[in-house]
Amino acid sequence: MHKATLRKVYIQHLAAMAWLFGSAGAAHAVLPETVNPGLKVVSLRPDNNFQPMVTGLGFLSDGRLVVSHWGGLHNDVDKLQTAGKIYIMSGVTGDAPSPVVSTYAQSLEDPTGMLVKDDKIFVTGGQKLIELPDANKDGKADPARVICTLPGTHARHEFLFGLVFKDGKFWMNASSGKDVGGSLPAWGQKNPNRGTTLAVDPTTGTFEVFSMGLREPNGMGIGPEEDLFVPDVQGNFLPANKLINIRKDRFYGFKHEPAETWDNQKEYPPVVYLPQGDVAQALGNPLLIRQGDLPGDRFVGQMLLGDAVNGGIRRIFVERVAGEWQGSVFSFTGGLEAGPNRLIWGPDGYLYVGMCGQGAPGWAYKKDFGLQKVKPNGTDVFEMVAVRSRAGGLEIQFTHEPNAAALSAASYTVRSWYYVPTSAYGGPATGTNPAVSVGTPLLSPDKKSVFLPLSPLDGPSGGNGRVYNIKLKGIASVSGLSLWTQETWYTINNISTSIPFFKGTTKLAAPANKEEGFRIQARAGKLELAAKLGEMIARAQVRNMRGALVADVNSAGGTVLEIPTAGWTSGIYIVTMRAGTGASYQREIAIP
Repeated sequence: MHKATLRKVYIQHLAAMAWLFGSAGAAHAVLPETVNPGLKVVSLRPDNNFQPMVTGLGFLSDGRLVVSHWGGLHNDVDKLQTAGKIYIMSGVTGDAPSPVVSTYAQSLEDPTGMLVKDDKIFVTGGQKLIELPDANKDGKADPARVICTLPGTHARHEFLFGLVFKDGKFWMNASSGKDVGGSLPAWGQKNPNRGTTLAVDPTTGTFEVFSMGLREPNGMGIGPEEDLFVPDVQGNFLPANKLINIRKDRFYGFKHEPAETWDNQKEYPPVVYLPQGDVAQALGNPLLIRQGDLPGDRFVGQMLLGDAVNGGIRRIFVERVAGEWQGSVFSFTGGLEAGPNRLIWGPDGYLYVGMCGQGAPGWAYKKDFGLQKVKPNGTDVFEMVAVRSRAGGLEIQFTHEPNAAALSAASYTVRSWYYVPTSAYGGPATGTNPAVSVGTPLLSPDKKSVFLPLSPLDGPSGGNGRVYNIKLKGIASVSGLSLWTQETWYTINNISTSIPFFKGTTKLAAPANKEEGFRIQARAGKLELAAKLGEMIARAQVRNMRGALVADVNSAGGTVLEIPTAGWTSGIYIVTMRAGTGASYQREIAIP
């Protein structure tokens, strides 16, 4: 073969290797590689002879842990591999576990998804969804019962990921195949119904193509509002890693050759982008944080997401803006023995973490296997809770009241960009604004949130979400706790019109609003602000509902301030008053 052709094939070969996992040699994450100081880590491998490459976790009703083991090799992903196993582990719960491992099933075809439901074990692998029964209860699986078989024969990188049960159906992801070195491009597709989320009838085995345009969607989870969430990894047509909200008949960007009927549909953006290398490379299953999962119900409604190559667990805050999910990415913890691939809450209150690599250098974090569990240790940690879209900027919520540095614009570095999908592998950031201007930060009435006025505050471009990267420096809690992580990534799919620190239905001042903080009245040609007893007005800002600043007035320190409104259009305006004490208050008022 000609040298140029060989080189092209080699580049396609590297570009095609996603799950299992991501892409080799990418820069390591900027997220911490140490354990969150508020967590303790407990090992669940009884000895080094037990080396599970975990692709699924589930609990039986008696507390035993079911573990699916891939067992494959990166260099053999062009063929069906049958080294998969199902382990059942007893003695794993509690603060001092004594794990005992037994092999329930072996010689399984690429088991990359597993679910325990009603003490029954279901596995996705190869082209099939199967049940592994044990009719005589001898601890060994009987011959598999096939529930569903996808048409076609094995192609490189074709896996069946999942698995969840929702609305009376099984849900799984059929990854796209690869035609590395063949006559088609790297995204060439051999079999039908690939790159999809499938809903499977458990009785008949018939399946419905629910959504399309996925590349290597390694995992699935039920998130807030019972919605389905799926990760996908950077590659051709995917300029960055994604967390996607799966909704019926939507197309999420990955195309096939020959073209599919859906390839020209509208592409829907992800909930969040996770930039390659810095934040992610090989994402696993998302896991919802429910009430009671963490002390004080911290981070309820958010999701956890591991990464098998970059290592560590990310925490994803999501909010609905204009009917669509979007949100921010934080570190939950680093410092585990390998790269997390599967997560599940245990009956003992621990988060169980299964790790997996690919049996090749550069295709794992530290090593190819691992099994641990983590739990809060009682140490108080100062963290960012959430970043929210607000009219005119972004709002950061903390676990504790931050120090004075949080009210200085110099404490924040903000940049933004968006992505344009192309057939090239990955994609550079586009429309980059390396220095988004940060206005004077405002502190919420409860003193745990800070609003950052941003200029420019750009929205998505061409239907692609825009990423805002925020780096913090010098910020600690007022009690002296250091900030656990000082960087976050927020994806804007829609710019919110909600005012900062908005908690619910806003009361309009018409004509007077005498809530806590200050009184505001709209008079002929002016707004009149009056501070509450004992307060003095230091500064007032007014923005329209598009977030544009229309007035910024510093006060001489009196208790009353007048702001001219000549030239303002009729509508609703957001008034922010900073008191001499440093506290900030906000109101909405209608200007006729």
